[in-house]
Amino acid sequence: TRSRSSRARTRSLHGRCLDAVFEVIQTIDLEGLEADRVYPRQVPVDRDIELPCILVSPVGTETLPAGTFEDTDVGYPVTVWFISANNQDTRVREEELLWREQVIDQFMDLPLLEIRGEAQAWDVQVEPGPVVDPALWREQNLLGGFITLRVQTRKDRGRP
Repeated sequence: TRSRSSRARTRSLHGRCLDAVFEVIQTIDLEGLEADRVYPRQVPVDRDIELPCILVSPVGTETLPAGTFEDTDVGYPVTVWFISANNQDTRVREEELLWREQVIDQFMDLPLLEIRGEAQAWDVQVEPGPVVDPALWREQNLLGGFITLRVQTRKDRGRP
């Protein structure tokens, strides 16, 4: 049987970044949104979820900033989607704008992100996305937008 720390090392670093972001978002007091309405998902779909909700997914592209001789730096995308049923309502939904603002504020003020395993997340950059996706609203009767959190990680290259 593997120990917990051994299991953490067999998981991808990107997956551990997703877990860390998911756990932080669950701790934010978002009025009108319970912590169990934050879901980790591979892609942002409204299956097997309760709306409104927040979806945390690996959608995006990694970045490879210059590391050091001993270390490798990778910026992993963690996309945070804000999704709710809308039925073509054109009114501004203040509550959902506030959730987005609170999540952005939480990660703007977070110096380091705690991730499990041997790597370290030394920075989280907030990359704004659309506040409202008009196609999602028009075609699926959902109100949705997203932000991408770029989790900058550093791990040992294993060089002697």
